[in-house]
Amino acid sequence: MKKFSWPLERLLHVTAQREDAMRAEVQGLAAQVAGIRSEMTRRRAAVRLALADMTALPLQERLDGQKLFMGSSDYELEQARILQQRIRAMESLAREKRKALIEQRKNRRKLERLRDKAFQDWQRQVLLWEQKQLDEVATTARARTGAGAAWSGVPAGEL
Repeated sequence: MKKFSWPLERLLHVTAQREDAMRAEVQGLAAQVAGIRSEMTRRRAAVRLALADMTALPLQERLDGQKLFMGSSDYELEQARILQQRIRAMESLAREKRKALIEQRKNRRKLERLRDKAFQDWQRQVLLWEQKQLDEVATTARARTGAGAAWSGVPAGEL
């Protein structure tokens, strides 16, 4: 009997590849979000460090530093807003990609179940075919044994 082959095997393979690509894309987005968050954390730490350094300065130097710091704080706030918007956009995109990934995974599982069912059906067919072959061999052997006894003059039941 020939080897099991499923006509939709290529489709299953392509579906699995798409799922892997989607998973990598979702992981890439998560890594980008983590990178942006670490950038925000780094910027916040730099601001805190600058403020902490200013508290150690004498009053006049501190006032000059605070004036300079307040001038650059608008820029830092704007950068923080931009980074926050990028995070929201990437998280939204990641949610959509995760939904698509879940659908792709469901499709792959459906195809795998179909393949498993087809394989079980094929195994049943192989067993039936083997049983049929064994029955034919047994019938042929029985017929030959019975025919041989009839020719020898011995009744078939006494063999």
